[in-house]
Amino acid sequence: MIAHVQNDEERAHAQAALDNALKTNDAHAVMVACMQLMQTCPARDEPVTR
Repeated sequence: MIAHVQNDEERAHAQAALDNALKTNDAHAVMVACMQLMQTCPARDEPVTR
């Protein structure tokens, strides 16, 4: 399951992970980071425990 960012701190962490993945040519990490940064996920409105 992909955990979408919920606040600015998590967004900065995911963006840093994406930047690093792009620099190191890690295609899987790029995909995961991009999925985390996607907006308007219906799962965001569901109560979940991390």
